[in-house]
Amino acid sequence: MNHKFPDRAEFALAGIRRGSRTFMLTAPFRYDSRIGWLTVPAGFLTDGASIPRIFWSIFSPTGSYFEAAPIHDYLYSNVST
Repeated sequence: MNHKFPDRAEFALAGIRRGSRTFMLTAPFRYDSRIGWLTVPAGFLTDGASIPRIFWSIFSPTGSYFEAAPIHDYLYSNVST
């Protein structure tokens, strides 16, 4: 368990959106930031890391940094505004 990401990210495949695989959080996912806790709600959709398809064989969108993707996507979504 990582203290920045105390929860295990739980996802289900949610289909294809804009040419990328999409995953849905099946449980809330928390991140401990410098300014406090951020919780991404269950049901939020993410496409993983934003990596051009040509590089997927080297850097998978669902690689070891996948936990950061829903946090990033949530912060840049309309949900967080």
